[in-house]
Amino acid sequence: MSLDVIVTKFGGHCMRDSAMTQKSVEFLLADSKRRVAVVSGPKGLTDLYITAAQQRIVKGSVDGDLYDKIMGRWQEICSRLELKGEYDSIKREFDKILESYGARSRNLSDLRARRFIDNVARLGEYFEAKYVFTPFLEKLGKKALFLDPKDLIVGTDVPGDASIIQELTTEKVKENILDKDLLDSYDVLVMPGYYCYSKEGHLVTLPRGGSDTTGAAVAHALNASIYENVTNNRVRRAQPEIFEDAPILDRLTYSEGTELTFMGFGILTPEAIEPCQERTIPIHVIDIDNPHEATVILRDRRPDKFDITGVAYKPGFGDITIRTGLRHGERISSIGDYIREVEHGGSSLNGKFPVVYPIPSVSGISFVVEGRYFTDENVHNAVRYLRESLGLHDKDIEVSHNTSLISIVGQDMQERRGIRARATGAIARAGVSITHGTGGASDNSFILGVRDYQNPGKAIRAATAVYREFFVDPDVGRRLDLLQS
Repeated sequence: MSLDVIVTKFGGHCMRDSAMTQKSVEFLLADSKRRVAVVSGPKGLTDLYITAAQQRIVKGSVDGDLYDKIMGRWQEICSRLELKGEYDSIKREFDKILESYGARSRNLSDLRARRFIDNVARLGEYFEAKYVFTPFLEKLGKKALFLDPKDLIVGTDVPGDASIIQELTTEKVKENILDKDLLDSYDVLVMPGYYCYSKEGHLVTLPRGGSDTTGAAVAHALNASIYENVTNNRVRRAQPEIFEDAPILDRLTYSEGTELTFMGFGILTPEAIEPCQERTIPIHVIDIDNPHEATVILRDRRPDKFDITGVAYKPGFGDITIRTGLRHGERISSIGDYIREVEHGGSSLNGKFPVVYPIPSVSGISFVVEGRYFTDENVHNAVRYLRESLGLHDKDIEVSHNTSLISIVGQDMQERRGIRARATGAIARAGVSITHGTGGASDNSFILGVRDYQNPGKAIRAATAVYREFFVDPDVGRRLDLLQS
């Protein structure tokens, strides 16, 4: 049975200064069911903290201008919210953490250095939750409690790229929140997002957008009635960075949301959807500047007037293509057997090369990999592994960098005729060649690949062409939803 509690995560935009922090607290208190707040650090501070940590490692000290810029942000927030003592605590604790590195390795890739960077990188979230959000709630007469992720969130021991272990996190939440009746004892529980602790007890940060994941993991552990993700926008039918006025989505399914967020929608991370989907917890994506409406992510939804739900574009992939030709039928069979072992998003070549999409074709197969894993060493080892395991010649394997993927997402996509033809036709008319094509991670999408190493604008042109095909009237050049309203 679900708990009648709303878990609310606030993004960096909501914490960026004193005015936004106050606005976020007011939003939280507008509904008495909002009992758990997961907060991000003020927008932009994470990058500053990472730079400060790197300077401390390499140079032995932090540049004065950078230090003042960081502390200036906290001074504005704390002074306007009348939290002078808390500002002093932030400064004292920051100085202590910087001093703790001592005369250790100056190599940024050293494990001790990476752990130190994690410890500093998470300070925006930690200071915001402990020294701003919680005491400000108390100033307003609310009984609030800061909760340390060390007692709640368990993740893998990978500095800078940890993943939350949901089963262990659920056990910790039960032990340290539910069994202690904290929800009965306090009005609001406040915790920082973005970082967790490994089973070995090491502090580790999650990938960017990790506060989304923290909030979803806590919502799952509590079996909350709603998970709210409060940010500076709602979910649109295309990335707002590219299509500024794209129509807003009022409803979408977990599956559609996973596809769109993985392919570049920055409003939410795909890792934040899965925990809620497992317990059928509705996700409300809310714009803090217009908080009375939300994009609601559910298990199912009624079809709307558009032929597709949305289009997403994501650059920065690489691919390894095996070109065997039909004359090598036995190799095609071997590759087919091999690729059946490759699951979307979860497999790897040679153990260290996560494959996003294996894309079969008449002449072979392409392994599409995120750029951060597509290092020279990983590519070399993967090619060697493929040659040895499949008996390939070097000329059978082609490596390409700077591949972009375009995802067209919609309900029952694989059963709807003409959608793929319209999308590929629009891209062709835009003068862009498609190099890959496959179904997505579900029946609700298909993926098209474009190589844009010689022309970085090709993929954007392709995504724009698809967007205009499905959402813009070709005769008057206006959005279809505006013409129909």
